[in-house]
Amino acid sequence: MSDALKSVNSLQVLDSGVPGDPVLVSIQGASSQQTRLLINGIPTNSSQWGTYDVNKLPIDFIERIEIHTSSHSQGINQGIGGTINIITKKTTPSSLNIGVGSYGKQRFGMHYAIGKNQRLSISHQKFANDYRLPIASPADNPQAQNQKQSLKNAEFSITSAQYHYVHSLANVELNAAHSEKGVPDYFRNTPLNSASLEKKSYGILITSNQKSFFNLPKISQNFHLSIKQERENFKDIEGTIGLSSNDDVYDQEQLELSWKPDYSSESIYSFLSITTKFDQFSSQHRLDDDSFLCTTPQGSCDQKAKQYQLNTNGSVTVFSQDKTHSLTSQASLFQVNQENSERNNTRITQSDDVYEQYALIYELDANSPSLDELRLKIGFEKNIRIPSLFERFGDRGLLIGNQDLKAETGRKWFIELPYQYKQVSIAGSLFHRDLDNAIVAVYDSRGVGRYENTSKAAMSGLELKVRLDKEFWYYQISTSQYDSETQSTQVKSFNNKQLPGIYHNMIQTQLGFSHHHWKGNLEYQYADKLYIDRSNLAEGDEREIVNAYLEYEYSSLTLTLSIQNLTNNQFNDYTNRPVVGRQWMINSAYYF
Repeated sequence: MSDALKSVNSLQVLDSGVPGDPVLVSIQGASSQQTRLLINGIPTNSSQWGTYDVNKLPIDFIERIEIHTSSHSQGINQGIGGTINIITKKTTPSSLNIGVGSYGKQRFGMHYAIGKNQRLSISHQKFANDYRLPIASPADNPQAQNQKQSLKNAEFSITSAQYHYVHSLANVELNAAHSEKGVPDYFRNTPLNSASLEKKSYGILITSNQKSFFNLPKISQNFHLSIKQERENFKDIEGTIGLSSNDDVYDQEQLELSWKPDYSSESIYSFLSITTKFDQFSSQHRLDDDSFLCTTPQGSCDQKAKQYQLNTNGSVTVFSQDKTHSLTSQASLFQVNQENSERNNTRITQSDDVYEQYALIYELDANSPSLDELRLKIGFEKNIRIPSLFERFGDRGLLIGNQDLKAETGRKWFIELPYQYKQVSIAGSLFHRDLDNAIVAVYDSRGVGRYENTSKAAMSGLELKVRLDKEFWYYQISTSQYDSETQSTQVKSFNNKQLPGIYHNMIQTQLGFSHHHWKGNLEYQYADKLYIDRSNLAEGDEREIVNAYLEYEYSSLTLTLSIQNLTNNQFNDYTNRPVVGRQWMINSAYYF
C-alpha cells in the first residue's frame, strides 16, 4: 500500500528498510505519531507506541484511500498533521491474483464472493529481500568498508485473511494476519544472525448505519464495535541486533465502541459521537531471569499497561440557502486514564488527563460561467496527540518513562483553494502550524533516555497541484515547499533549526495514458532539504526516483507491470540507510 501513497501530494512515505520493516507516513511535515491512520474510520495507531505501519493491510483488500489534511464535517478526529482513512472493499467480484517480482517477490490473492452478502479474501506475500547494499563493516571482511553484499536474514512473509458479511442491520468483518520477518544486521551483515520478528493479529469489526432513529426522518445513527488482538515475538538468541540475547513477547488488546447520531436538514447538519476505548499491553522478556521481579535498575522489566479513553465529539454545519456557503464548528473532549505496572503488579503508576480539540471552518462551493468549479476552504483547528504508554512509562531500561508528560498540541491555520476550468484542475493550499509540548527523548551521560516536553516547532507550507486531462492521456505536476523552525528548552543547539526527518522541498510529475485495453504512467519524484539530526549537522541525500506502470485489460483478465526506481538511482533514505535499487513486479488478476 505504501507504493500507492507515494504519489500523493502533501504525503511523505517513510520507508525504514526493506519490505516488512515499518512504513510510516508524514502529512504536511508532521511526524508519524502526529498522523492518524484509520481503517474504515477506526483508529489503528498503537496506544503503546503511538505509531502504525501502512503495509499491514494488503493492497488487495483496499477499495480507496482518503487523505484529510484538515478537519471536515464527517467527524473524524484529526491528527496534528492529518488523517489517512483506508476504506476496505465491501463488495467485489470473485478474483484470483498472482504476482512475481525481483528479489524473490511472490504474491497471491483471492477474493471469493459467497452470494450477494458475503465475501472471503485471502492474501499471501513473500519477499527474499536479498538486495545488494553497502555494508559499513562486513563481518566476513571488516576492512572492506561499505562493500556491497546481498543482505542476509531479511526474508519477509505475510498471510492475511478477511471475511465480510453484509446485512441490512449491520456489517460484520473478521480479519486475521500472520507475518514473519528476519531482522537484518545492516552494519555488519553477519551470517550468524537469526534474529526474527513474528506477528499474529486477529480482529472483528461490527458496523451499523441506521437511516432513521426512533422513526425520526431527519435523524440517523451510526454504531461500531471493534476488537483487536496482536502478539509480537522478537527473537535474537545470538544477541546480534540487541545488547543481549532476546526472546521477548509483546501482547496488545484493543476494544473500541462508538455511537454517533446525526441530524440533517436543508440548512443544518450536526452530529454527536461518543467513543469509549480500552487498550492493554504486556511484555515478557523470557531470557532475562530478573525481568519478572524487576530488581535490576537498568535491566529488562516485564510491563503491563492499560489505557481508557472516553471521547466526546460534536459538530454543527450551517449551509446557506443555495448551498454554496457553509460554516462548520467542531469540538472534542478526551478523558484519558493510563496505568502502568510491572507484570508482578508492583510499582503501579497512574495518570488522569482531560484534553480538548476544536475547529472552525468556512467553505465556499460555487459554479460560475468562467469556472466549471470553484471551492474555497479556510479554517483554524487545534489538535492534540496523547502521549503513548511507552513514552509515559518507558521500559525501565535505556528509556525510562515520564508520567508527567503533557499532550502535544498543534494549532493550524490553513486555506485550500481547488478549482477546475474545462480540462485543467488546480489545487493549492497554504498552512501554518505551531506545535507546543513536543515530546522528545533526552539522554543523560549514561546513555539513559527520558521523554520530556522540551520543544516547540513551527512549520509553514505551500502545496500546489496542476492536472491536465485529455481524451486519452493526462499530465500532472505537484510540489510541496515547507519551512520549519524548532526551539528547545533543554538543548540550545536545537534552537532555530529545521525539523529533521522530512523533506522540505518536493516536486512530482506524472504522465499517463488510457486507450482501449491499455493504461499506464511514468512518474518522476525529486526531494531535498532533509536533515538527519535535530542540530542539522548531518544533511540527508537528495531523493530522485523514476517509477513506471503499465496495465493491459482484456475481458476478465488484467496484467500489470510496475517498475520502481527505473533509473537505479542510489541514495540514502531518511534513516541514512541506502535505498533499494531498481525493482519490478508482474501481476495478473482474473475475475470470475
